[in-house]
Amino acid sequence: MRLLILNWRCPTNPRAGGAELLTLRIAERLVRWGHQVTWFASTYPGAPAQDEIKGVRIMRAGGQATVHLHACAWYRRHGAGQFDAVADEINTIPFYAHRYARCCTVAFVMQLAREVWWYEAPLLLALLGYALEPLYLRPYRQSPIVTISQSSADSLRALGLRGPVTVIPMATDFEAEPVLPPLADKEPQRTLVSLGRVVPSKRVSHAIRALAQVRVSGPPVGLWVIGPVTSRYQRQLEGLAADLGVGGRVRFWGRVTETQKRHLLRRAHLLVACSVREGWGLMVTEAGSVGTPAVARTRWLCLFR
Repeated sequence: MRLLILNWRCPTNPRAGGAELLTLRIAERLVRWGHQVTWFASTYPGAPAQDEIKGVRIMRAGGQATVHLHACAWYRRHGAGQFDAVADEINTIPFYAHRYARCCTVAFVMQLAREVWWYEAPLLLALLGYALEPLYLRPYRQSPIVTISQSSADSLRALGLRGPVTVIPMATDFEAEPVLPPLADKEPQRTLVSLGRVVPSKRVSHAIRALAQVRVSGPPVGLWVIGPVTSRYQRQLEGLAADLGVGGRVRFWGRVTETQKRHLLRRAHLLVACSVREGWGLMVTEAGSVGTPAVARTRWLCLFR
């Protein structure tokens, strides 16, 4: 099989996240099974137009707002007849590959945007995006869809998409611990951890605000924030922590290696997931594989009372 993946971010993009990691692992396995996989994505500063990652051919052109047009033009010039299937990965804006591809297509949806619009876009654009999302997804109402959780499948159905939906489980590169690590391996100070791209929709600010309300006997509770973050947004979060009197208890690790991520997750006591919307947070699986439980939103406060 010759597969074309359309995703506005490639695995090496600085803004790549769990969706790109999952897609890459699927692509790698297909290559090992003898299939040919090409991934078309937007470019970014310093990225070559063509690349190869673990046998997956990477093509780059355009930016976040134009990659969809570049993908269509590239396919019409070079792709027609070269592929047996196209995976149209919808990360907010679709590629509408089924409109021009001369082979079978499937929509690959991790999650809908919905509430994310209110956190990641200016007000007018958020209003427009939230109102239009059901409309610009309507052309996919009969398309086959692959998603990663039953909640995402239910959300797609709620917007009127009636094609066949296949739910695939989220996996992790972490090998599960044979036994739970002893509590002695945890940090001396009770430590919460937030993992993932640090952007407004992940609501790390909620974890910081909740941290300021935690009252326990013994050493105070700390928070580790792991994941790429812009210097501007980090300063905002650091300012919030300082204003709430917990500046000394919040540590930003930035982007870390897989080995370091595993070590930090193992040392922490609890993963907190405050994102406004997730199909299935990969960090939950990663934390659980090393014996660290996860709690979503801010309902975890009672665990420390």
